[in-house]
Parts: sequence; structure tokens; C-alpha cells
Amino acid sequence: MAFFKQFRDQLKANALINHLEFARDRFHPNDPSLALAHLGHALKALVAIKSARAERTLTFTGWNYVVLVSSQLGMILAIHHLADAMKDCDFIIEHAKKYKDEAQAIEFGHSH
Repeated sequence: MAFFKQFRDQLKANALINHLEFARDRFHPNDPSLALAHLGHALKALVAIKSARAERTLTFTGWNYVVLVSSQLGMILAIHHLADAMKDCDFIIEHAKKYKDEAQAIEFGHSH
């Protein structure tokens, strides 16, 4: 059964990254609705990861990438004054940084 949980956890992590990338890469200032919908799906994926206690599915590098993509998306949202979406992005960044630090401590044997 552990295999199936691990597989489901990987799907959640993939959804988080895919939705963040889509929101960042396909943002359109005249109609941000699609990008904002993908940000919402990314947020749901993060919540699913948290509730499944699947934070360790992503490595230090994976969480670092989530921080990078979320930060890039956050800059786009700031430029276009989308404050509510920026809060969602900041929530993802905050948690990704926490999980990145935890992964670093596990992978590299020290805390940051």
C-alpha cells in the first residue's frame, strides 16, 4: 500500500509544479482568469500535500524550484496589482521555503 500512497503524493507534487508553471507562463494581463485558476489549483495541491503529510515527496531542489516559480509568478501578479492572488502566491512561497529548509536538513544533515 505504501507504493500507492507514494504515487498519489507524487501526483500532488506534480500538480503543484505544473499549475504554478502554467500560471506563470501563460499569464495574460488582459485576461488573467486562466492563470488565476491555475494558481488556485496549485494552492489546492499544496493543501493536499500538507494534509497527506507528503512534504518529503519533493526534495530540497524541488521545493527550491517551487519557491522560484512562485516568486516569478508573484512578481507578475504584483506588476498587475492582483493583491488577492499575491497573497495566495505568498502562502505557497512561505510553505515551500519551510519545506525546503526541512528537506535541506534531512538531505544535507544540517539546518539552515
